Amino acid sequence: MLRDPAYLSKAKPHLQPLRQRIRRLLGILAEAPVREQCSKGNCRRRPTSMTWRVDEYNEWLPAAYFWCKKHKPSERHGFTQKQPIDLSIVERIRGRYRNHIARQVLYGLGLPPRARITAKFASSFFAQLREEIDRRDD
Repeated sequence: MLRDPAYLSKAKPHLQPLRQRIRRLLGILAEAPVREQCSKGNCRRRPTSMTWRVDEYNEWLPAAYFWCKKHKPSERHGFTQKQPIDLSIVERIRGRYRNHIARQVLYGLGLPPRARITAKFASSFFAQLREEIDRRDD
């Protein structure tokens, strides 16, 4: 609902500043460095994608695997295709493990598990993230 542009612009024009702020924060989060390591043994490369196990009904199970550009799951069956580490994945997931998968994506992006996201926490987290991105770009 908050990420639906039609809802925020037509139905609720007074929410336009909120929409712009959410879009800006999602942009910063999309540039966030991944905190996890590659799931392949002793690989020290930074992951760029994730996969999940799938059950016999093709439903994603809440066990994320992070992969660098070089590695991928050794089994062809029982895993999803490699997906970018991004919150947009969560919007495409339907099923009972959606919240668990969203938590794993956030964990991969550096948010502590079960973090209580208050305004104070969010502003310090995004400030640190912005500094890291600026340092990386220099």
